[in-house]
Amino acid sequence: MTRKAAKDRIGVMDAYCGYSVISLAGLSAHAEFIVDSAEFKQGRYTPGSKMHIKPPSVLTEGIIQNVLVMAAAYSDEVANQLKQSYPAVVRIGVLREDRVEIIKYV
Repeated sequence: MTRKAAKDRIGVMDAYCGYSVISLAGLSAHAEFIVDSAEFKQGRYTPGSKMHIKPPSVLTEGIIQNVLVMAAAYSDEVANQLKQSYPAVVRIGVLREDRVEIIKYV
């Protein structure tokens, strides 16, 4: 298996209650890992999809450029933090009730 380029890799941010969505929708086949600011979750794996949970600092490493935000009521706040603090992230999508809304696309 070849390693994907950063432009083709996806991270999921602050999945909050989205672990079941990730598992049921098969997102683990497309996303590299989950980024979560909750320190007690970092270094662990999600139930079901077994995705690794990493700290937000991983977004400064340039290994991914695409982030899907799944933070329920906090999604807009998280997306704004991504835009301001992580310039290496060039595409930000937010999972809404019925669609993925693209917030940033460079």
